[in-house]
Amino acid sequence: MASPAPPRVCVTGGGGFIASWLVKLLLSRGYAVHATLRDPCDPKNANLERLQDASQAAPANLRLFTADVLDLDALTHAVQGCDGVFHLATPVPEDKIVDPEAKVIDPAVKGTLNVLKACSVAKVQKVVVMSSNAAVDVNPDWPPNRLKYESCWSDLALCEKNEDDDEDDARALAAAEVARAAVDGAEEEVVLRVSHPTVNISSKFLIYVMKGPLLIPGGPDVMNNKLWHIVDVRDVADALLLLYEKPESSGRYICSSDHICTRDLVNLLKMYPKYNYPEADIPDVEHKASLTSQKLMSLGWAPRRLEETLSDSVDCYENAGILKILDGHPCRLPHLFSDLDFDMAGQQEQPEMAPPPPRRRVVCVTGAGGFVGSWLVELLLSRGYAVHATNAHLKQLDGASEMLSLFKADVLDAGELSAAIAGCEGVFHVASPVPGDKIVDPELEVMAPAVKGTLNVLEVCSSSKKVQKVVVVSSTAAVHYNPNWPPGKPKDESCWSDRKICMEKKEWYSASKVIAEKMALEYAEKKGLNVVTVCPCLVFGPQLQPTVNTSNELLIYITKGGPNVMRNMLLHIVDVRDVAEALILSLGWKPRKLEETLTDSIEYYEKTGILQDAGGRPCLTLHTEVQWWQPEMTPPPPPPRRLVCVTGAGGFIGSWLVKLLLSRGYAVHATVRDPHDPKNAFLKQLENAPENLRLFKADVLDGGSLTAAFAGCEGVFHPATPVPEEKTKEMLDPAVKGTRNVLEACSAAGVQKLVVVSSIGAVCFNPSLPRDRIIDETCWSDKKSCKENENWYCLAKTEAEEMALEYSEKNGLHVITVCPALVLGPTVADCATQHQQQRGPDAIGNTFFPIVDVRDVADALLLVYDKAGPSERYICSQEQMDTKDFLDLMKSMYPNYSYTFKVVDVDTRVGLTSEKLKKLGWKPRKLEETLVDSVESHEKAGLVDDEPCRLPYLYRMTTSTSPPRRRVVCVTGAGGFVGSWLCLDMDPGNLHLFKADELDGDAMTVAFAGCEGVFHIGTPVPKYERVDPQAIGVTDMWWQPEMTPPPPPPRRPVCVTGAGGFTGSWLVKLLLSRGYAVHATLRDPDDPKNAFLKQLENAPENLRLFKADVLDGGSLTAAFAGCEGVFHPATPVPEHKTVDPEKEMLAPAVKGTRNVLEACSAASVQKLVVVSSICAVCFNPSLPRDRLIDETCWSDKKSCKENENWYCLAKTEAEEMALEYSEKNGLHVITVCPGVIFGPLLQTVLLNTSSKVLLYIMKGGPDALSNKFFPIVDVRDVADALLLVYDKAGPSERYICSQEQMDMRDLLDLMKSMYPNYSYTAKVVDVDMTTSVELTSEKLKKLGWKPRKLEETLVDSVESYKKAGFVDDEPCRLPHLYRAPDAQDWTLAPGNLHLFKADELNGDALTVAFTGCEGVFHTGTSVPEDETMLDKKYPSLKKYIFVQ
Repeated sequence: MASPAPPRVCVTGGGGFIASWLVKLLLSRGYAVHATLRDPCDPKNANLERLQDASQAAPANLRLFTADVLDLDALTHAVQGCDGVFHLATPVPEDKIVDPEAKVIDPAVKGTLNVLKACSVAKVQKVVVMSSNAAVDVNPDWPPNRLKYESCWSDLALCEKNEDDDEDDARALAAAEVARAAVDGAEEEVVLRVSHPTVNISSKFLIYVMKGPLLIPGGPDVMNNKLWHIVDVRDVADALLLLYEKPESSGRYICSSDHICTRDLVNLLKMYPKYNYPEADIPDVEHKASLTSQKLMSLGWAPRRLEETLSDSVDCYENAGILKILDGHPCRLPHLFSDLDFDMAGQQEQPEMAPPPPRRRVVCVTGAGGFVGSWLVELLLSRGYAVHATNAHLKQLDGASEMLSLFKADVLDAGELSAAIAGCEGVFHVASPVPGDKIVDPELEVMAPAVKGTLNVLEVCSSSKKVQKVVVVSSTAAVHYNPNWPPGKPKDESCWSDRKICMEKKEWYSASKVIAEKMALEYAEKKGLNVVTVCPCLVFGPQLQPTVNTSNELLIYITKGGPNVMRNMLLHIVDVRDVAEALILSLGWKPRKLEETLTDSIEYYEKTGILQDAGGRPCLTLHTEVQWWQPEMTPPPPPPRRLVCVTGAGGFIGSWLVKLLLSRGYAVHATVRDPHDPKNAFLKQLENAPENLRLFKADVLDGGSLTAAFAGCEGVFHPATPVPEEKTKEMLDPAVKGTRNVLEACSAAGVQKLVVVSSIGAVCFNPSLPRDRIIDETCWSDKKSCKENENWYCLAKTEAEEMALEYSEKNGLHVITVCPALVLGPTVADCATQHQQQRGPDAIGNTFFPIVDVRDVADALLLVYDKAGPSERYICSQEQMDTKDFLDLMKSMYPNYSYTFKVVDVDTRVGLTSEKLKKLGWKPRKLEETLVDSVESHEKAGLVDDEPCRLPYLYRMTTSTSPPRRRVVCVTGAGGFVGSWLCLDMDPGNLHLFKADELDGDAMTVAFAGCEGVFHIGTPVPKYERVDPQAIGVTDMWWQPEMTPPPPPPRRPVCVTGAGGFTGSWLVKLLLSRGYAVHATLRDPDDPKNAFLKQLENAPENLRLFKADVLDGGSLTAAFAGCEGVFHPATPVPEHKTVDPEKEMLAPAVKGTRNVLEACSAASVQKLVVVSSICAVCFNPSLPRDRLIDETCWSDKKSCKENENWYCLAKTEAEEMALEYSEKNGLHVITVCPGVIFGPLLQTVLLNTSSKVLLYIMKGGPDALSNKFFPIVDVRDVADALLLVYDKAGPSERYICSQEQMDMRDLLDLMKSMYPNYSYTAKVVDVDMTTSVELTSEKLKKLGWKPRKLEETLVDSVESYKKAGFVDDEPCRLPHLYRAPDAQDWTLAPGNLHLFKADELNGDALTVAFTGCEGVFHTGTSVPEDETMLDKKYPSLKKYIFVQ
């Protein structure tokens, strides 16, 4: 049967920029194409001949015709026999138009009319005419604040009026006439502007931006800073074909993907820095356009991003040598782009257009006053929704006054619900809370609100004609209470709590949620209502509502404690703000980290005083139907306490260290000078302090006083030397002598470890260090310079630390020193450190300050105590910046304080590194967090509002001295803000205070007596309650009422080769879930087996499929373009015996990998992760039998060849080559060697090789299985490992990826115990176990890899096979790689097998069968068996013999 003829279309101007891309697209889609050209033999049209040659399936599908749009007969001949025509033949003029009629009007208008006439004659069914945005833009009467869409037309009269002066107007006139003619005579029209890689007019504009100013400084032409609407030529081709193929498309369509002004375009192109771009010669123009392509997008058009278009364009110019050819030659800007400001003389100035305000969408939220509901209302209002809700406290939310309507409603009252839901397009039903107290009447308290309330909501929504969607908030209580769910299998949306068991166990909340949710979904199916259910787990987070909800009561109970004993059960937690996001979103949910949720929750409780309720007493009894506690349980005995001592425990660092040690279960001896001093009372109030903290009176200058404190301690932390506040030489004794006393007391008490807190003052005060030297632990301050500069603190710290490390080496005491930078952070005590002060009279040096958080210092001290060796030294610095930058950062975060302005530049710059400490696992906070917590701590302690302060001497530039007070003046209101600063420098002896009020004249007379002058500043600024600024006429605001969240981080594009494979598909799924933009290569993106990739979560916006083969290096170029990383898992495991090793295995593995490597280098890819195999690791008979196989082991290639193990050979050679290429060429390559990969399937059309092994084990078959040791790994864990090494591993690193190891018999036994009802293979052959190996994945686990248990992998695999129908399918064969060595392949040879109908009781029939045979095997007498049993037992055998 002959195949049907392909659809035939014609493209006018087939050699043009857009047309050639359209021809390419049409040919790839199977169309037969007629392309018209003025001269098919012109060399510039050779690209079409290449397209014709490339069209392997049907080279005859492209025919070239000589035709001019002004020649009607030639056009008629070209369109004859075509179903459709694409008319693209009007070019953009490059030079100044001299004769508009001949150059523009005739080709555009007459040419289009000729095309339409020819189409009519040839009975063409559909015509797509390409016009231009010039037919849209020139319309001064269009409303200035309205987007221009398809109903907008350029003003013909205005174009004609300006025709003589401006060729752009002539072009607009022509385009407008073309457009109207086309709309009258055809169905479609596309409006566009193009920028893409060919030396057409628009490409010359882009080239000029990059090259013109380089060739002629300043550029010979002037570009205006106009707003451009840009689209990729490939997207134009897609749009044209889309409109042609869509039956519902009609009328006019704008085709524009991005808009950008010239200046921003130049800045964006500077991602190619080697070109010389214009800086100043881009004058601004007033007229700007704003178009929308929403109509085209509604048909499914999805254009590329501008960055991709520019990147591909420039790469094309560079690869084609266009930019190089132009070196040394003038490059002119096409005239069309040099003066684009339409002459609007006499017209009113048009402001920049803004998009129209969005239509206000109205939704209703039931239970809006609750925990989740109130956050949902807040989010909806911020997104511009109008909301119907209940509860007055919501009126305080931003936007509530205009967008929030309050209703009195109860879900049990359908009438009240009707009023609230009226006019809404959507409803969020959040009104069934978690019960807080013990349930007495389940029907009344739980069942009715949940079930009947939900039914009422659904019925009211169903009766409303406007409600389009209902989102019902259920709970994971409706999911996880199911004892019949397979153990180890993650519970997903298919899992439901068992209602019967819930009722029996009196789990009323779970029961109510199951009933309500199932009812909602059943109701939706019956009534056709769009219902979505969302099941949040335990919801924590800050509150908007005034009362504490049940889930937050649990967190408060955990925080405060109480009489109940809690069970150590697994809690699934979600942030209330993320629940609100989930209710609005359909895809793309990205929840917060748990730490952020807990931090915000606790800060809210502290801010509102919830944690201080009941006089700070612990919570009483925790009531909830889901019991998180176990009253009868006895808490486990605490682990044995480790005893340590902290000197100077009342200080800034010391107090945080004590707090940390207590939280980690240490018993702490803390030395303070006076344990009864009220300033040390806070230590006794720390968590765990009553039982684990003892205070000792001690002074480091008194060695004997330390003895009692150190007795029995295994370790000592010595942070007891403070930073001096005033200039002093009295530093050496506390630092040096005090440290010596501590060292000797430790030795006397048998202390095992001592951690000494030194300072960067002992590291970087050394003028002889090179300026560009990175300061590390090998650097020391110069003691001579310290003395000369009277820097006694640095001298003291240097001498003390040197002495401590020397003492360690001589006396065998395990001493570690830590050198923190400038320590900031919140205080544990109600006091501040000398580093954290307000503005005052002193000048501070603009030096580089390394900064660190006090909590990170405490973490570092405990970290080195646990991990560091003796006599080790560690720098502890979080971030470095100079004083001015620090001041600017503080001003941006807290603009309302009076900051110091006395900052003097000095010549001290150092760069420190804490890499040594970070290698132990130290992870400091961000500086912004430190500053926020510091300021909040100072504000809470009242230090910010206290009297002005002085800068500690160590950080001053010069000494501030107050001038003598010789003249007497009076200051009124001296206690105020301004007055106090005015009196700041007065000597106490020169300051006299008077009680006076400016309304009391007599009191003022007394104060003024003897004064020569008076400063009257006694009238304070009044304090007002918060008011609406607009209401009192204030327009300039010094504050920002609402913080705008930062923009999301840019998506990181990566590419995955072989993305349709087993490993590749799971990797794509993982990358999409982590927010990556993914390029996926496939041999055929249109193959139905690959359709599942487009259905993955986040795929529509973040996944692009590319047709590529690793054996064709050129096909990889487009896929890798713009990617920062590539994952290469594209070599499959062979299923059958390899016949041609070079073609079947070595070329795909070795040559394919080399192509990938070279394509990565060409595309400037930063990282490549190559998926190798354990076959490249352990096939080596020379390895010792007891050797633990790690990443240093390699398979022996000679043995692989001798044993014809081509897969191992290919993998070994490919991986070796990849790592060698990495070292030689500087490409960051990591290889991962997974074991045998099992796991669930994403692609269920074809089964991969390793999955066939497991399926064969279950189903059995003719092949014998080698009883080898196989390292097994889950496909999802392989995907995790690939992303993990991508993020963390260094270049040329290799990782084994194996989850568990067992021989095939053990795997068979395990499978039988889990799934006893399958017919398992019985053919397991023991082989020479010299090939047995034991592998380790410790290197990968050190990066944080945590594989699943094997049982979970097997369960998920089998369930996946069952779901896909593979288990009930015909018997299968074992992949050749896993068969026993002596097992022979058997296949029926159709040419050698002849079937005869014969019965041994029929001699004639046997004679016919035996004719020509030299021998006979007589096996015809069998044990009788019931025929029906035979059919049941061997159905496939019968089918195979008699049917196949």
